[in-house]
Amino acid sequence: MARNIEFLITETKSPKATVNLDAIPQEIRDEVESMYKLQKTNPNGRFHVTFDTKQELLQWASMAARYCELRPADLGGPIRIRKSPTRKLADNVGEWKVTDVNVESDKATEAIKDGVKAVESAAKATEEPTAIKPRGSRKAAA
Repeated sequence: MARNIEFLITETKSPKATVNLDAIPQEIRDEVESMYKLQKTNPNGRFHVTFDTKQELLQWASMAARYCELRPADLGGPIRIRKSPTRKLADNVGEWKVTDVNVESDKATEAIKDGVKAVESAAKATEEPTAIKPRGSRKAAA
């Protein structure tokens, strides 16, 4: 059978995919680092940031996310930045949390999944095979 397989290259509209660490402005790096340090002292907080325009917000968010991915090992390696839901806020306003890649809730979720797997495998190991009874072998109801 003949097949025609083509590879189509999709161009990304986001600068995030092509930006290396040197292209991220020092100002953004410093902002993310200070946000991360403050978030470590109060993990329940979040950052409310107002920009001049929506475009500026999107550009900052893209660069900040890329910096978090490429964060140097001498600073502790990658971290995570998450945009919080921002209902009823202007287009040029955003809220973020900056945390470690594996936060406590992620570890707890993994522990729960591991526990469920252990219980399921233990249940399968202790199940006794069910005997199949031929049809008509039921006793008549009294």
